[in-house]
Amino acid sequence: MPHNDDLFSKSYKLFEDRFRGSEAAIRERLEVYVPLIASFGSDQGRIALDIGSGRGEWLRLLLDHGWRAVGVEPNDIAEASLTSGAEIIRSDALDFLRQCSDHSYSLVTAFHVVEHLETSYLLSVLAEIRRVLRPGGILLLETPNPENLTVSSWSFRLDPTHKAPIPPLLLQHFVQSTGFLAANITRMNGVHVEGEYGSLSTVLSTLFRSGPDYAVVACTPGGDNDDSLSHFIAVFAQGISQRNPSDIASLLQLTADADSVARQMNERVLNLEYLPDRILNLEHRCASLDRHVAERDQQLAALYNSTSWRVSAPVRFLGERSSRLLFKLKKAMRSGLERSILGLRQHRRVKRLLLGGLSRLPSLKGRLVRFSESRAPQTVWSLEVDEGKVARWKQMIKNSGPEK
Repeated sequence: MPHNDDLFSKSYKLFEDRFRGSEAAIRERLEVYVPLIASFGSDQGRIALDIGSGRGEWLRLLLDHGWRAVGVEPNDIAEASLTSGAEIIRSDALDFLRQCSDHSYSLVTAFHVVEHLETSYLLSVLAEIRRVLRPGGILLLETPNPENLTVSSWSFRLDPTHKAPIPPLLLQHFVQSTGFLAANITRMNGVHVEGEYGSLSTVLSTLFRSGPDYAVVACTPGGDNDDSLSHFIAVFAQGISQRNPSDIASLLQLTADADSVARQMNERVLNLEYLPDRILNLEHRCASLDRHVAERDQQLAALYNSTSWRVSAPVRFLGERSSRLLFKLKKAMRSGLERSILGLRQHRRVKRLLLGGLSRLPSLKGRLVRFSESRAPQTVWSLEVDEGKVARWKQMIKNSGPEK
C-alpha cells in the first residue's frame, strides 16, 4: 500500500473511530470468520499475516484463537496496533511481501485495503501473497460492496483515500487469475431481510441495506486436501452470505409479487366502492317485496271481512263436513268390500254364482277383479329339492319291484 504522509493519514484513527465503527463493533463483525481460522489444526503452522492491520482488532482475535499474527500497516494508525500483542511492522505492503520467503504463512488477510490500491499494485500484491502462502493456505480479502446502493452512491466516498470500488466479480477474477482455488464471494455486515418484510420492502432493503461489504475467500493449491478445503470454503461463504443486491432477476420477481398484491388490493377497493350501490339495490328489492306482502295481507284481510265470506261460511262448513263424511264412508265401504272378498274365497259355490251374475256386467266385474287382485296376498312359491329324499325314494321303488 503506498505510504501517505499527509495530514489525513495522521488522523486516520479518528476517522475510523467515527465512520467505520468502534473497536468492539469491528471485532464483533470479524468474529464471523472464526470458523475459518478454527479449521486449521495446531500442526499446520498457525501463522497469519494481516495487511493493513489498522487498529489491530483482527490481530487480537487471531491471538485469542492460538495464532501467531503479524500486522503490516504503513500509516500512523500502526501505533494503535501495538496494544494488540502481535508483531506490527510499519511498512508498505508490497515491499514487505517481497522480503518474505516462500510459503511462510498459512493465512493472509486484508480488511478494507484493496479499495485503496491501484489495479497494477493490487495484482502485484496478489502475486506476492500467492507466493508466501503455504499449499492449502487461505486468502481473505474484505472490501466495500458497490452492489449495495448506499455504498456505491455515497458511503464509499466518505473515505478520501479510497481509489475506486471493486465489484465482487472483478476481485474474484483477479484472485482466480493469480492462481488461487475456490475464490468464493460472501456478502456481509448488512441486514438479513429474509422473511422479515413484504416483497417491496425486501427489494428496497436488499438494495440499500444488504451486504454493504463482501469478502473473497480462496485457497492455494498443492495441499493434501484441495477438494475438501475448496468445499469447506464454499459452504462457509454460502452460510454467512446475505442477499445479493445485484441479483436483478430475484428483485424483479419480488417486485412482480408486490405488483400482484397491489392489483389484488385495488380490486378489493373497487369492489368496496361498488358495494354501497349493491346494498342500495338490495334494499330496494327488499322494500318492494315488503310492499307486495303487505298488499297480499290487505287483500286477505278484505276477503275475510267481506260479506260474501261471512255469507258463504255455512256452505264452507257443510262442504268440509261432507268431505270428511264421504272420506269415512269410502273407507268403510272399502274395508267391507275387502272382508266380503276374503269371505267369498272361502265359499267357492257362492263365488261361482256371483261371478256368473257379474259376467253380465263386465265393467263392474273387471273393477272388482282388479280390486281383489291388488289386495290379494302375494304368495311366493318355491321348490326345494332334497337330494337325499329323492335317492331314498328311488331305492324304495327299486326294492318294491316284482320278485324274481
